[in-house]
Amino acid sequence: MAEIEISKAVKSVAISGVAALVASGLLVTLYSLLALPGSGMALSFGNRSAQDVPFASPLQTDAGRPSLVMPTSGAPLAREQARKLNAAIPIASEATPAPEPFVLKSSAPDLWRAVDCLAAAALFEAGDTEVGQRAVIQVVINRLKHPAFPNTICAVVFQGSDRSTGCQFTFTCDGALNRTPSKAAIQRARAVAMQALAGAVDPTVGYATHYHTDWVSPYWSASLLKIAAVQTHLFFRWNGTSGQPAAFNRAHAGHEPNQAKLSRLFESHKAMPDDEKQGGGETALTLPGNHGGKSGVVAASASASPLRFEPTARNANVFMVSLPEGLSPDLYPAAASKACGNRQRCIFMAWKGAKHPTQLPASTSDLQTMSFHYLVDPSADKPRARWNCAEAQRPDRDQCLSHQSRG
Repeated sequence: MAEIEISKAVKSVAISGVAALVASGLLVTLYSLLALPGSGMALSFGNRSAQDVPFASPLQTDAGRPSLVMPTSGAPLAREQARKLNAAIPIASEATPAPEPFVLKSSAPDLWRAVDCLAAAALFEAGDTEVGQRAVIQVVINRLKHPAFPNTICAVVFQGSDRSTGCQFTFTCDGALNRTPSKAAIQRARAVAMQALAGAVDPTVGYATHYHTDWVSPYWSASLLKIAAVQTHLFFRWNGTSGQPAAFNRAHAGHEPNQAKLSRLFESHKAMPDDEKQGGGETALTLPGNHGGKSGVVAASASASPLRFEPTARNANVFMVSLPEGLSPDLYPAAASKACGNRQRCIFMAWKGAKHPTQLPASTSDLQTMSFHYLVDPSADKPRARWNCAEAQRPDRDQCLSHQSRG
């Protein structure tokens, strides 16, 4: 009981002090003078007590000034004590504006690395639940767009991961990545990540930049605005101008760093000499249908096909596959190139939907409904890619399947 009363007193002082400093425009000074807790991201993948959650160290900007990411400090409370304290802090009554849609335009390798960093954060932080994953992903994207944080998806997710007690997202430094989620769970998380990078938003958490589970009570929660509760996570944004939409104005850096910690689970983060050459020009994911920007998130497909394709049983140089739902046609060549690998001769044939032929020769009707064809031939200078232009418009008619280009 004494711990609860002391913690309440500390929170009361923190709330009063922050309110006064916000009014006087000195909130950043407060961060640099007081050991207020930070952005602590609590892991909800598996059963762990509050005492298992590491605390972050103060972060510094490149200029040596304390950043707006506040350090975590203080002793953890028992779960029920923390829940009581969290319940006593109401969700802000003011309206939570929906974030502006974010569409990542980058090379294909960079795009896939971003997808997989987001998917890892979503799965290991929120578990295999779409609602929780959307909220976590929105926080990552919000941080990317805010000047107080790194300016790539992967750098945001892995910020501080080189220190055992400095990571912003706990799963990156506590050994959670040694677990192996099911392939189906990974694909579901990737589907949610792909939609977010194609412009889908989660208006529930708005411009939240911080969250924690409801069984911990970090001191920093008293200095931020509590704006949402999603499953077992509570979401916060900064008070004042730092938390307003205008502050989230920074562009993506363009290149996503490779994360060796993800190489065991994701092909996109394995070191490959030709990785950057596969990317070609700038590309982006697209959402199927009319998502309406701020109208919500398009539902992820639980049956989305993996992006790691297997060759046919009879010929190791032939791929006849289903395309993942929501995959941009601009990314078909990158997917085919990754499947073909170093093969000197390769045929990659892809269809939308689960039904497709599994062996050559394909019937005339199968060829007419094929969505994409990719051929690697040693006699040609470069691979040849052809799209079904009835499904995907191309700038050049020569990029259409042969029976369409002849028309």
